[in-house]
Amino acid sequence: VDPQGDVPTRLLGRAELYAQQMFCRLWHVSACTGKNIKKMFIDMAQLILANGMLWELDYHEESSSEESDEDRCAIM
Repeated sequence: VDPQGDVPTRLLGRAELYAQQMFCRLWHVSACTGKNIKKMFIDMAQLILANGMLWELDYHEESSSEESDEDRCAIM
């Protein structure tokens, strides 16, 4: 697939539109070349650490769980 061709350009446009509509970030990365991978992970980690509400949600979900250990699914 030609990375500069019509199909990748259309897909990128759709991804950008979706990110705008969902109010989320879109990172332009490459698994083949590693381009922007480190930058994306650092940015994601900073966003998570800076958002204390995410930590509160996780804490409340764990503490309010009504499942017993027997009811939980475990993969062995």
